[in-house]
Amino acid sequence: MMTTYRSKTIRFFLSASISQGAGMPKNKDEKKHRHRTGSHPTRQALIDDLEACELRYKAITEFLPLMICNFQPDGRITFVNRAYTECFEKKADDLVGTRFLDLIPESEQQEVMERILSLTPGNPVLSHDHRVLAPDGEVRWHRWTNRAIISESGRICGYQAVGEDITHRKQVEEGFQESENRFRVMMESMTDPVYICSPEFTVEYANPAMIRRVGRNPLGESCHSAMHGMDTRCDWCVMDKVSDGRHMETTITSPRDNRTFRVTNMPIENRDGTVSKMTIFRDITDYLAAVEEQKKSRARLRQSQRMEAIGTMAGGIAHDFNNILTAILGYAQLSMALAGDNKDLKKDIQEILTAGERARDLIHQILTFARQSDEKLSPIRVDLIAKEVLRLVRSTIPASIQIDSNILTQARIMGNVSQVHQIFMNLITNAAFAMEDTGGTLSIDVENAGLADLPETAGLQGASFVRIRVSDTGTGMPRDILKSIFEPYFTTKRKGEGTGMGLAVVHGIVEKYKGAIFVDSTPRKGTVFTVYLPESLDRPGRPASVEETLPGGNETILFVDDESPIVKVGRRMLGKLGYNVITETQSRKALELFRSSPDDIDLVITDMTMPGMTGDLMAVEMLTIRPDLPVIICTGYSRKMAASKAARLGISAFFRKPMDFNTLSRTIRRLLDESGQAEPGPKKNE
Repeated sequence: MMTTYRSKTIRFFLSASISQGAGMPKNKDEKKHRHRTGSHPTRQALIDDLEACELRYKAITEFLPLMICNFQPDGRITFVNRAYTECFEKKADDLVGTRFLDLIPESEQQEVMERILSLTPGNPVLSHDHRVLAPDGEVRWHRWTNRAIISESGRICGYQAVGEDITHRKQVEEGFQESENRFRVMMESMTDPVYICSPEFTVEYANPAMIRRVGRNPLGESCHSAMHGMDTRCDWCVMDKVSDGRHMETTITSPRDNRTFRVTNMPIENRDGTVSKMTIFRDITDYLAAVEEQKKSRARLRQSQRMEAIGTMAGGIAHDFNNILTAILGYAQLSMALAGDNKDLKKDIQEILTAGERARDLIHQILTFARQSDEKLSPIRVDLIAKEVLRLVRSTIPASIQIDSNILTQARIMGNVSQVHQIFMNLITNAAFAMEDTGGTLSIDVENAGLADLPETAGLQGASFVRIRVSDTGTGMPRDILKSIFEPYFTTKRKGEGTGMGLAVVHGIVEKYKGAIFVDSTPRKGTVFTVYLPESLDRPGRPASVEETLPGGNETILFVDDESPIVKVGRRMLGKLGYNVITETQSRKALELFRSSPDDIDLVITDMTMPGMTGDLMAVEMLTIRPDLPVIICTGYSRKMAASKAARLGISAFFRKPMDFNTLSRTIRRLLDESGQAEPGPKKNE
C-alpha cells in the first residue's frame, strides 16, 4: 500500500516480513558505514520510518470523528478506527476478521455489497446511506463513502469505508417533511470537506469533498486563500490553540461562498515535533435556514390558529344571524305583497329589504374573510361597490385625511361582490393607516383602461379593463419592504394592529380574476396601488320582482326548522301560495310524522343544523323510505354541507339562508312537477 503526505511518497510493505538477507547490514559498523556512504537505507531505518508513518496514520484516523473500516473483497474486516469501535461498542480485535455485513440488517446486506462490488479501478469511490444494527438493537442510519484500494498491478485488493452516523439528520429531515408540507426547506446531507494545513498555513492534504468545494486540488497553497479566497490569515484562525494540543470547534461563514460551517479543528503531531491542523467542515447553512423557517412556520401556525378561531366564530355568527335575517326578509316580503297601493308603506318595506340584503352581504364578507364561503362569480359593477365602501369608511377615517374620489365608469367585471369589496376595503384602510399620524390625501380612481394603458409587465389578455387606483400621501415604503408586501402574514404594523393578510388576500383575488396589481411607493411621499381587472360584457339577469305572480299549488309540504320565527314565516309564505303546510321544530318528531304516512307528504323543506338530528341525516332516512321524495335543505351556515354534498345524498335542492322566497317558490313548483305529483292548484290569496 502506498500513501502520499507532505509531498513525500512512502511504500508500506504491510504484508511482507523484514529479515536478515542480502543487502541488509550485518552489524552496527556496517549500518553506520552505509549511513556515511549514502547507500540504501538500513533495516532499522526502514522500521523507524514505517513505525513513524503508522503512528502518524493512526493519530489521524483515531482523532477523526468519522468511522473508518478497511475490509477485504470478501467482506472480512482488516482495520477499524476508534470511532468505529465506539459506535459498535466492540474492541478492534473482536471486529478484525469478522464480516462487516453482520452489522447491517439482513434485508439490506445484498444491496450494500452490490454497491461495493460495483466499484472499479476507473470508478473507485461511491457514497451511500444504509442502516446498521447498534449494540442495543436499535437500527441507525449511517452514510458511508467506500473507496476501492488498487494494487500496483491495477487490481482491487481491498476497500476502505469512511462513515458517519446521520440518524439525527434523518430524523430532522423526516420531522420537517411531516410538518405544513406547508412549511415550506429540507436539510441536505453531504460528505464533509476535510483538509490538513502545516504550521506555515500551507495545505498539506484536501479530501475529495474539499477539492469539489474549492474547484481544484489546493495542495501547497495557503489555507486562507484556497479555502476562503482571502489574502491574509483568517480572523477566526485557531492554529495557535491547536498547536498547543487543543481541539477547537467554531462556526464560520466563508467569504468564498457565503455559506456557514460548523468547523472542527484538531492537532496532528508531525515527526519533527511540529503540529499540523486538521479541519473538518460541516455545512450547516441549510440546517440554520431550516431552523429559522421552522420558527416562521410556528409563527404562521399560531396565526392560522387564530384565524381558524375567527372563522369558527364567524360561522356561528353567520348561522344565527342568517336565521334572524330569514325571518326579517320573509316577513318583509309578505308585507310588501300585502301593501297594495300604499306607496309610502312599500317604500318603508323596501328599506327593510335593502337593509336585510346589506346585512346578508356583511355576513358573506365575514365568511369570505374567514375563507369559508362559496365563491360565485357574476357580472358586477365596480363603481357601485366603490361608492358603498367609501360610504362605509368615511366615518372611520380621521378627519385629518381628505378623501378624493373620481369614479368615471360603470363597467362590469366577472367577480364576487364581497371579494371586490375586500379589494377596496383593504387598499383604502392601508392607505389611511399610512397617514394616521400625519394626515394627508387619500385618492380613489375607478376608470376604463385599454390594453395600451397597461404596463408592459402586466401580461394580461383582453381589450378593455377596469382600472382601480388607490393612492395616499403617507409614509411610503422602501424597496426592500415592497418586495414582501404581498406575502401572507407579512406586516409592518405593530402587534395587534394587523394580521399581515390584507394585501395577500387582495393579491390572491386579483390573480383569480386574471387581473394584475402594481405598487409604486416613495418613502415620505406616499404609495400608489393600481389594479387592472378584465371588463365583462355580460349583463346580470333581471332579479325577480317581489310583486310578480309566483307559482303555487295544493300539495302538502313538510317544513322543518328549529327556529319558530322561520317556521311561522315559512307557513305564511307557502300557505299564501296555496300549499298545505305541516310544520315541525324538532327533526326527530318530523321523521316520525313522515314515517307514519310517507305518501301524504309531497315535498320536504328542512334546516340543516338542528338539535337531536341534523337535516341531512333526517333527509337520508326519509329518502330511504321514499327515494322519489323531493327534499330541499337550507342552512344559515354549515361547514359540513354544501350543494355538491347535498346532491350526492340525493337531496333535490340546496339553499343558503336567508332564502329568497320567490326563488324558493319557483324551485318548489319545479321539483313537484318533476316528481309527478298532483297538478298545481291556483295561487291562494290572503
